[in-house]
Amino acid sequence: MQFALRSLDDSSLMPPPFPADTPLVSLKMGSSLQPALIKEGDDVYFECGVQANPRPHRLTWYKGDTEIVHNASAGVILSDQSLVLQSVTRAAAGDYSCLAANSEGAGASNPVSLQVRYAPVCATPAAEGGVYGALKHETVTLRCDVDSSPPPTSFVWTFNSSGEQNEVPPSSYTSNAFTSMLRYTPVRDVDFGTISCAAHNGVGEQDAPCLYRLIAASPPQSPQNCSVSRGGAARLRVACAPGVDGGLPQGFRLEVLELPYMLARFNFSSNSSPEFNVSGLDARVSYALRVSSLNAKGASDPVELYTVAARPPDKYTGASSSLSLSPMLVSLLALAALLAAAVCAVITALYRCSARRHAAGKQAPAPDALYLERSLESLSAKQDSYCVSPLRYEGGGAGGAGGVGGEDEPDIIPGNYDKLPPPPEYLRLRPAPYAPADMYSGTQFGDNCLSPGSLSRGVSARAADLAPRPEVVTTARKVKESCI
Repeated sequence: MQFALRSLDDSSLMPPPFPADTPLVSLKMGSSLQPALIKEGDDVYFECGVQANPRPHRLTWYKGDTEIVHNASAGVILSDQSLVLQSVTRAAAGDYSCLAANSEGAGASNPVSLQVRYAPVCATPAAEGGVYGALKHETVTLRCDVDSSPPPTSFVWTFNSSGEQNEVPPSSYTSNAFTSMLRYTPVRDVDFGTISCAAHNGVGEQDAPCLYRLIAASPPQSPQNCSVSRGGAARLRVACAPGVDGGLPQGFRLEVLELPYMLARFNFSSNSSPEFNVSGLDARVSYALRVSSLNAKGASDPVELYTVAARPPDKYTGASSSLSLSPMLVSLLALAALLAAAVCAVITALYRCSARRHAAGKQAPAPDALYLERSLESLSAKQDSYCVSPLRYEGGGAGGAGGVGGEDEPDIIPGNYDKLPPPPEYLRLRPAPYAPADMYSGTQFGDNCLSPGSLSRGVSARAADLAPRPEVVTTARKVKESCI
């Protein structure tokens, strides 16, 4: 019979080791702490217990889902398997856990909740120094919201006017959990001032109360720190910070005016904030922007901003186009034309009247004027004879001897050589309104001739104009030339 022998150092004879597995992790708060009484300013530490084979090579701390890192300056210290939080604040409240990892895997601990107690504080920054407007005999409602742990147990409202503080009766407000509501009605001028709200809980009283400044309602303040920027050639963005609302809800308005004639092009309004996006602008035009605030009491003074055209106006290159005239301009031009026509008509009428009066003055008869009748109907025909001017005629035969001036005067062309027969109609003279008595005294006239004193009416001529002149012969034969 044979037996198999094995040495004592054979590993098969060793008891099996602790089985390898993922770490088992647990978390607890420091034993000296009372979790229900931790408040702001206390130091807190946690201990993380781990059982693992093999040993964990990494240990991680978490607050909720956020990993915690070592930061001694912020009061966060990681040491071996513990976490220390120095001078905790309400921001440190939350659920904490730790996680250990080895080659087999990772294990997470149970969460431990940290609650930090703190005195009440204002829940919203707007309640710290907020301004509220009201009218006399107008009831306003003030809301006080606080944040605290544990919840507040009471609220106190105080009115401060001219340095004197008076507690508001509890009957004027109601409280519920973290909120208190005050209904306040100012009656006199002294009823406007500062109202404060403070809460109290198990940690203590609120250090900085919530303040409300109650003022007589007024128009809002102009927007502040306005700026304008281009979002393109035809887009603008206007942004401002709101001013004091005058104690009433306020809105905002933007007016876009085209320069240089300040023509209104766009109008925008906003109830939330003084920020506007303007599009559809002409890139060749400059604009003026007016931003103002409004409430039920009125509007603020506008803030004016100016823009410069993104590009210069287009140069004229095409044919002339018809002008666009406004109705008012057309009316003015028509009125001016009518006035000009009326003035021209008046001037023409005056000129014609003056011309007629001047002509009538020229035709007035003179005492020594002779009148020549040009009307042929008033003349009697003389077919057989004619009359030679008596002023120079000294007789002559039937054959025409002894012509005008005679042979002794070579400067005068004789008028008795083949003289043309007189016209069938001759002029008949009528007596003038006035003729000197001795004008033709001693002068003999033929039977067929009328006296020079017999004048006719018509075209006027003075006696000097009827002086004898040389006779012009239109057709002549055997005319003796004169030596001039």
